[in-house]
Amino acid sequence: MPELDRDTARDWIERWDRQQEESLPDREDRFTALIDAVEEGAGRPDPLVLDLGCGPGSLSVRLLGRLPQATVIGIDADPVALALARAAYPDLPGLRLVDLDLRAPGWSGPLGLNRPADAAVSTTALHWLPEPDLRSLYAELARVLRPGGLLLNGDHFGLDAEQSPVLAHLDKALRQREELRRFPGGHPESWHGWWDAAAADPALSGYVAERERRRVDTDHHATSSTLLATHVDALARAGFAEIGTLWQRGDTRLLCGVLPAAQPASLAAGPAQPAGSAHPAGPGSRRFPQPPLDGAQPGGDGGEPVGQGLIAGPHPYRTHAVVAVAVQHLDDPLPGPVQVGAEPHEDLSRHPVALADQAEQDVLGADVVVTKRNGLAQRQLEHLLGPRRERDVPGRRVLAPADHLLDLLPDRLNADPE
Repeated sequence: MPELDRDTARDWIERWDRQQEESLPDREDRFTALIDAVEEGAGRPDPLVLDLGCGPGSLSVRLLGRLPQATVIGIDADPVALALARAAYPDLPGLRLVDLDLRAPGWSGPLGLNRPADAAVSTTALHWLPEPDLRSLYAELARVLRPGGLLLNGDHFGLDAEQSPVLAHLDKALRQREELRRFPGGHPESWHGWWDAAAADPALSGYVAERERRRVDTDHHATSSTLLATHVDALARAGFAEIGTLWQRGDTRLLCGVLPAAQPASLAAGPAQPAGSAHPAGPGSRRFPQPPLDGAQPGGDGGEPVGQGLIAGPHPYRTHAVVAVAVQHLDDPLPGPVQVGAEPHEDLSRHPVALADQAEQDVLGADVVVTKRNGLAQRQLEHLLGPRRERDVPGRRVLAPADHLLDLLPDRLNADPE
């Protein structure tokens, strides 16, 4: 193949960046937000960053422009993209380009890392992976990143149109309207136009032929890897402790996953579970300080927000909304938060704290753990949860007024409205 000189490679990368804006009108804004998150979250001026599906190096180069002491390892299996990046940036300090297929198990081994990575980043790349490969990649990534390490993935993350048809439509419509505002005259070149031109250029045609031989884009857009719920669920199952949307414009999101920070071995096992518990503590129990900004969750994108309490069970999501209210007696605090469903119409006439989705005589199920505390006798607990209540809350009203949700029993309980 003819040698690709630096100026020619940079011209092609410039064309690449412009045609990418056909579907990403705010691409540079997303780059800026992602690099802000790396700079703020890495905790050091010389982070080790993995650029997954780096393409011709557009994000890697921008990262090193902001963090010149960083080391960025760009990983891709596309021979065209790698040839352009190597020719355009042959001597850029801190940049290393590796030809690896992220679909292959054990892809991180050939990297030869001498320390765990501080962050892994990606833009408009991981949705190309079939869902099983995506889940495998996230699981391996959790072993490569340091404790507290970040995954920052900027991409189109769609909502399930069957579960959330209006939101899914609005997500796409907002991006399309943004494109019309920024590019009222349209785009000079499309994705397919760029590739057709590259195949016709003698300097790139050989690399394009190799790309077709490798079948780099096999199964592109053929799986649920384009859904937000798929990525959130895969990250949670891989062991990421916090998952949320840092930046969003329509269906273009910057999704962030944070691994748990190192903790003492005595805490790593989690709380003890009662005998016969249906949901033992372990990797499946997650704490989500805040949901993704759009409220989408795995298994349906129904918009159910995850509260700030511990969600017990083998999977961090429920099929109904949960509000965690920290409740304490004035003189004798309970040992921890009590989860209550946000449905006061269940049985407010009997208890000041209504537990949703449970039979009237069976309010504590197998997945609710109450730690016994010395000094809080059974009779005191029964008195605390007894029939005394505010007299002006109608027993049959479906939704109680907002002040009752925040102040269920002002004389007996302190309730944190979060």
